[in-house]
Amino acid sequence: MLSETLVKVALVAVVGGAFVLIVRRWHDGVFLALAVSLESTVFVIASFIVDRDRPPVEQLDPPAPSGSFPSGHAGAAVAFYVGLCVVVCWHTCNRIVRAIFVVVAVAAPLAVGFSRAARGMHHPIDVVAGMLLGVGALYVVRGALARGVDEIDREADSSVAERVRRLDLTSCREGR
Repeated sequence: MLSETLVKVALVAVVGGAFVLIVRRWHDGVFLALAVSLESTVFVIASFIVDRDRPPVEQLDPPAPSGSFPSGHAGAAVAFYVGLCVVVCWHTCNRIVRAIFVVVAVAAPLAVGFSRAARGMHHPIDVVAGMLLGVGALYVVRGALARGVDEIDREADSSVAERVRRLDLTSCREGR
């Protein structure tokens, strides 16, 4: 349940909204939403391309229409809970708060991955691949957002510099 589709969507919406209200930053919610969305998109495409059968054991859940490889639940758990830990660590230096979120970031994906394998829905390698997919989604989204912010900063710096140059020219014309 920690990474069911409806739970993922609700958690991203609630946590993203909380970031806007508490920290006054929408970027962190966007980071989480994009990471979970990218992971989900790649998971769906990969699982239909690979189309691996579920393990030949009793399955305790109804089978999903997608294949076994990779585990979308494990990937989503990593993308959300590790992403949440990253964002919290950006905003606090409190070791206790950080430790709590690190424990959650490790425990939740491991619990999801273990349960998906134990319930007969995935081979262990499917879970590992899903977790790596979640890490990859976080890395790609963080890199893309960082480049976007750098570009905004460069444009802002150049527009400020241009305004300063215009002010200097105006000052020269006015004899100041």
